[in-house]
Amino acid sequence: MADIEVHASVVWIENEGADRAVGFATSDDPEDGYVLFQHESGTGPETLYVEVSDEIFGAADAVERVTFAPGIIHLTLKADSAVRFGMVTSVDILLSDDLENWAAAGAALRALLPAAVVA
Repeated sequence: MADIEVHASVVWIENEGADRAVGFATSDDPEDGYVLFQHESGTGPETLYVEVSDEIFGAADAVERVTFAPGIIHLTLKADSAVRFGMVTSVDILLSDDLENWAAAGAALRALLPAAVVA
């Protein structure tokens, strides 16, 4: 069981030049919880920023592993990054509705992740 669960009913994918992002949120209101994965131009190809429900709970190079299963994406954060995430080390992103973009967001996330962290 994960430390935090985000029941995603909203997903978004952004591709603007070399800047790419994929997000999963409980609702359109960021206060309800979200997970954001982002790669910005000018950073190394393996540098990925992740944020969980608030910009103060975010860091680059904090992802240890991401696993994909039907209706769930499990994120494991590196133990040495736990302080940056309020001592959270795992997050489950769960499909809460029949989202039309769920599969596309999962594929975009796979493309964004460094190969070493995908399980």
